Amino acid sequence: MRMAGMNAASAIGGAERGWKKSYCDYLASFRVHIIVDHDKPGFKFGRSAHDCLVACGVSVDGVWRTDSGFGSKEDVSDVLDSDAWSDG
Repeated sequence: MRMAGMNAASAIGGAERGWKKSYCDYLASFRVHIIVDHDKPGFKFGRSAHDCLVACGVSVDGVWRTDSGFGSKEDVSDVLDSDAWSDG
């Protein structure tokens, strides 16, 4: 993500561990884009993170799914490594 000109953060333990409200404090001054893994836990995690961040007043631009032609369990790194990625 950094090589694509973006900062990134990930929740400790991933989607299975769930979103914690305390993460909002670290993201309060940022505009957040949530990019979820392409599986049910990832989708659930993204919705939970979105709802919590919005409730805390954090600016969230949306929940992005990496499901355009990608298989189960793939994530944003698979998108960035593919020909589907474009910076413009």
